[in-house]
Amino acid sequence: MKIINVKTEREISLDSLLTKIFENFENMEKGE
Repeated sequence: MKIINVKTEREISLDSLLTKIFENFENMEKGE
C-alpha cells in the first residue's frame, strides 16, 4: 500500500472518517 504524502486536508479527514466507520462495523460484526 503506497502512502501518498500529498493529500488535501479533506482527503485526510475523509480517510480517517472511513477508517472509523470501518472499525465500528468490524466491532459490530464481532458482537462487541
